[in-house]
Amino acid sequence: MCERCLAVIETDLSKIPTLRLSEGEKGRWLPSDASFRFTPESDAVTASLVISALPDGGCLRFFDGEHPKLTDDGAFAMYWRASDGIYVSWGNHGWTSNVIPITESQAAEYLRLCMRWHMTEDSDPCRMWDGVPRTRRPGLSALLGYDPTVNSRERNYLLRRLELRSQDGAAK
Repeated sequence: MCERCLAVIETDLSKIPTLRLSEGEKGRWLPSDASFRFTPESDAVTASLVISALPDGGCLRFFDGEHPKLTDDGAFAMYWRASDGIYVSWGNHGWTSNVIPITESQAAEYLRLCMRWHMTEDSDPCRMWDGVPRTRRPGLSALLGYDPTVNSRERNYLLRRLELRSQDGAAK
């Protein structure tokens, strides 16, 4: 990622008062990424602002501790913003899911549900960068040839999470 792109992302994120940009953690995953954690005051508005800061062609990586465990506890979610919307996939040690499209409001709500795993200093920060790493780039056929029957498990998981939280009104 170019330094100018990183500066734009960090500037956009620094305008969100309920985020803490993480210093000194750049380069753990990529040479240049913007790392941040949420604060106890972070809420749905915070999540929406983070999604708004995701640039075209950009990625956001965060952890979901409630994702069904295939290997280690939970899974890392990865958002990609493309010209036609936002896509999400999950993965952890040794596995990755299919890529599925989601709406901006679903992306913000799902991020809000996962904030609690990114609040303390010893938690893994969320990471945002401009450009999909080549090793994780979904194939064009995966994006253009979206097949709801192939991706139903991932979509059902996401919709179940969003529905359960909206029913009980949990704002965790």
